[in-house]
Amino acid sequence: MTAKPHPLSRLLRGSAILALSFSAFASAQEAEVKDAISIVFTLNGASKSIAIDNLNLQADKFTVKTPAEGLPTIPLNLEWASHVSGGEPPQISEAVGLLLMNKPSDALALLDPIMEEHKITAKVPGNYWIKAARAALVAHSINRATSKCAEIGKEISDATPTAGDDPSVSLSNVMLTPLSVSINERIKAYADIANDSSPPEISAYASFFRGNLLKTAKRTK
Repeated sequence: MTAKPHPLSRLLRGSAILALSFSAFASAQEAEVKDAISIVFTLNGASKSIAIDNLNLQADKFTVKTPAEGLPTIPLNLEWASHVSGGEPPQISEAVGLLLMNKPSDALALLDPIMEEHKITAKVPGNYWIKAARAALVAHSINRATSKCAEIGKEISDATPTAGDDPSVSLSNVMLTPLSVSINERIKAYADIANDSSPPEISAYASFFRGNLLKTAKRTK
């Protein structure tokens, strides 16, 4: 009677096959994905770039929509995704510029498609979704869209590795502070966020809005 293979041996064999496939097909698709936004998967020392528009994500497992010939179709674990490859979409910096001109709706018109396209990368290191989502949260905060702020703030916090709320949520809360709160209190609240412990873009947003309030306070003296 032939002994059945142990489940662990099947898992290890599957991982080995996947690693070999990564190595064999990495060169073949290098030119194809060079300019595309892709996720680089690394397993057993072998790396493979797969364009994000060729990936699905469910329950922290990626699957390839249309795998190249010979590439295994087994799910790719989130922890195998080492980083996002490709340049930052220029729409993000354009949207930030619009936010600084107090044009949140125009900014969202640029950010919403980026967030949708890049959502699959949200938990992968080096992604652009977080930056776009934080900018969108600022836009909705300017519009005082509290429900949307809560929704996006939770999505950002769930995507980032640090436990608890993302610092962008604190920024949003300050931006949503009722105007009945004294301007000095709001200035101090922004100052508490504009520090080295906050992500650079969050600190920059806080400094910008604090500066606006300082100008307002000076004019009203």
